[in-house]
Amino acid sequence: MNIKELLASINKLLKITTKPTQKEIFLLIKVSLLGAALIGGVGFIIKVLFWIVGLASR
Repeated sequence: MNIKELLASINKLLKITTKPTQKEIFLLIKVSLLGAALIGGVGFIIKVLFWIVGLASR
């Protein structure tokens, strides 16, 4: 693929794509924060369980 084909491909892609709406952006932020909170919560629960059992590093 030469430079002209690459630029034509990029131009075609930019014409097809659209910006996300504000509603879509807020949904993406909410899902990302929910995922981060879920992973953090699981990590916290595992740490507490290890602390209760006595396997936690000191």
